Amino acid sequence: FRGHQRMGSANALQLLNLGVLPPLVFLVPGLSPPQVISAVGLGWSLVAGVVITAVLMSSGRGVWDLRALRGSARELLGFGLGRVPGEIALAALLVLPATLVAHRVGVTAGGFVAFAITILNAVGSAFAPIGLVLLPQASALAARQDVAQLRGLLGRLILGAVGVTATFVIVFELAGGWVLQRYLGARFDAVWQVARVIVPGVLPYVVYIVLR
Repeated sequence: FRGHQRMGSANALQLLNLGVLPPLVFLVPGLSPPQVISAVGLGWSLVAGVVITAVLMSSGRGVWDLRALRGSARELLGFGLGRVPGEIALAALLVLPATLVAHRVGVTAGGFVAFAITILNAVGSAFAPIGLVLLPQASALAARQDVAQLRGLLGRLILGAVGVTATFVIVFELAGGWVLQRYLGARFDAVWQVARVIVPGVLPYVVYIVLR
């Protein structure tokens, strides 16, 4: 859907998967955490299966040509494999710090680090839709070898993202302690001491999110 710039369908599917299914599962009484995770995963699989079936059925009989399917599968695999190392590294970046701190210092300190990384991740997630929307346009420019326009597009995008993120970091460093104290309570002042060190890392993180 995104590749064909059908953002309405893509966003509706995203809303269903992330905004509707998980809350519905949490409303079911008596489920254990493993059952909640399994139910969400099953729901995502069912949605994906229904949508893929509908797309294939609407694409005509030619889509079932095995030779064409093998070629498309190879192309998609080549495109997707290049992203795997980055996604694994990103998961490690977001998970390992809190895990290591929890093991070396304690669960409380690990929780503080996890909370600070959540702030960083939330800011980065706000920029994720930009890359998704502009990906087809950037791909078309690259296919036409219009390097100048592509470079200009990326330059404006990075400049805007860094400007907004830098403003957030400055505001957070100045007023984040007061906000977190109101949000968490005075007993969690140590969270602010950890967050003010970690949150500036959102600048390179946002650059990665926008460019990936």
